[in-house]
Amino acid sequence: MQSRLLAFYISVIVCLSAFNVVAQDNVFPEQFKSSWQNCNSDVAQFQNGWQTVTATIVGKENDRCHIKFYGFDLYIPLEVLSKANNMDDLAEALKYPEVAVYDHKAAYKPDGILFGLANCAKGQSDKSAYIIKNIGEISIKNENIFNFSGNMCYVHLGNELTVAGKLRDYSMDCNLNSDDVQSLIAPEKTVIDLYAPQDIQGEDMMLYQSGVINEQTVAADEALLSKLLNQDYCRKNANITQNTPSPATTSAEPKNEVEEYVPAEVFSPRFMMGLRKCQPSSEVKPPHKAAVLGMDKGVCLVRYDGFDLRIPPAVLANINNFDDLQVLLKNKDITTFNYKPEYNYKGLMYAVEACHKKVDYYSEREQKKNNGFEIVRGLRSMYINDICTINLDNKLYIDGSMRDYSVQCQLPAKVLDEIRPYFEDLLKKYGARRRIGAKGRILVNDEEFNEKTREADDALMYYMQQNGYCQQADPNNPFE
Repeated sequence: MQSRLLAFYISVIVCLSAFNVVAQDNVFPEQFKSSWQNCNSDVAQFQNGWQTVTATIVGKENDRCHIKFYGFDLYIPLEVLSKANNMDDLAEALKYPEVAVYDHKAAYKPDGILFGLANCAKGQSDKSAYIIKNIGEISIKNENIFNFSGNMCYVHLGNELTVAGKLRDYSMDCNLNSDDVQSLIAPEKTVIDLYAPQDIQGEDMMLYQSGVINEQTVAADEALLSKLLNQDYCRKNANITQNTPSPATTSAEPKNEVEEYVPAEVFSPRFMMGLRKCQPSSEVKPPHKAAVLGMDKGVCLVRYDGFDLRIPPAVLANINNFDDLQVLLKNKDITTFNYKPEYNYKGLMYAVEACHKKVDYYSEREQKKNNGFEIVRGLRSMYINDICTINLDNKLYIDGSMRDYSVQCQLPAKVLDEIRPYFEDLLKKYGARRRIGAKGRILVNDEEFNEKTREADDALMYYMQQNGYCQQADPNNPFE
């Protein structure tokens, strides 16, 4: 069994090398490469889009090398070490339970727990910004949600792992009564009083200020997460599945219940023949579609899920399924992405108004993921040196490399004063505002989004474009 797994893993590495998919920015540094070859303790960091990913060599354990990488413990046969040279090779190994153990206990995030529990103590619900990490075919999503209902605080510690399209949910749910919440946050009362979200008086309305994130609040988040996990407040979701043997037994043969690797389904004979001859043909396997368009300047043009692949004829015989096409997407010499950027300027009116009040504005961040690429869109504004700078973010991430299609608009203070009267009534009707609730509680309503605010956003965007206030974003702008 060991020899079969070894042969399988080597075949994975060889397959990657054959298609020349090494991402040069992620090649092991020379010092780390030497440690890697000998499985000596060492640490290296790699940039994956906006994420920094760390690989830590722990050392030899029996006949394997123990590496901590991206929330996993990898146990790679020593004979295979020389076959891996970069982060992409490590990412490929994460898919296989024969060598990868997910440390789900260390994957819960403390983000937002202090403020979430503080809001529960006030009878309010809350949630943290969700975090999604992606590398290769691995995705990890974390989000902490706090729902207050019936004098109870229901806490959801989100921890979802997706491997090659298969979801494994390690989330935990915690039920806290009012006494539990007060007991948990009592040691953090000073930090809450100093840094928790609060209402502040603006020029003509009550504004809602986010909590402060600093060393004290982060330390409180971590302490509270530890208490939640270790004091019997929480239970695991029913969907949790254990997928690997324990690290202590990694040198032994995997148990029977470990899922064996099953090769991807091959293309139909009809499409395979069309591909080998580079003749027009198509294959659909939802959600994927591939179409052979024909020869073009000595290469075979294949369109696959929004990508154009220009494949040398000598490589065609090595392509047997969608997974093989997926590998080719990483090769920039072969692949181009037909991307037509679309911009999300929902909330532009509120961003301009924030500049008028000399405060920052951030819209909801939009993320779309599919087939190895990710599109991130959003809107941000900042008032600096009497200039309102508005960024329409539009960034495309493909296997760790980023292409920036963002647009930046700059409005002088004089222009802000000139255009504000045109949407002042909408701001009064739909903008963020304060109201008095039951028992005199001060409630803050978020801004509303509807057809009228959308029309105002459209009109503002048209005005800025027509008057030359917008251009391709400067990578050195104050947002970055």
